[in-house]
Amino acid sequence: MQKPTRLTLRRQIRHFKNAFFQFGDMPFTNTLSADLISRISASGDSREDVFSPLVTLKAFLFQALSTSGSCKEAVAHILAERLFGGLKANSMSTGPYCKARNRLLLPQLKEAVISTGEKLHHHIPEGWS
Repeated sequence: MQKPTRLTLRRQIRHFKNAFFQFGDMPFTNTLSADLISRISASGDSREDVFSPLVTLKAFLFQALSTSGSCKEAVAHILAERLFGGLKANSMSTGPYCKARNRLLLPQLKEAVISTGEKLHHHIPEGWS
């Protein structure tokens, strides 16, 4: 897979934020900066055509926020998104997703969790703390 250009990466990040944070009233809509998403997406290895680092991050966030927390649900979400976008269907096998998720680098993921927590903490309503 070709390494994305800056313009392509910016478009991918914008698409990522629009797809994941599509509801403007959610408390975490603006917590992940484009710079942080860019560093996370550059942190992985894009061996897979379907599970690029950015797609893997999106699936991982959906998995973490889902009620079941299953890899199968994360893969199904990516399948639905690909089909909706007119792309070729990915397999429902969870192996490629799990391997891609393991290739994401921990320091960037930890930074995302910490910075998100800090931003959310600063925006809590009075009386919640």
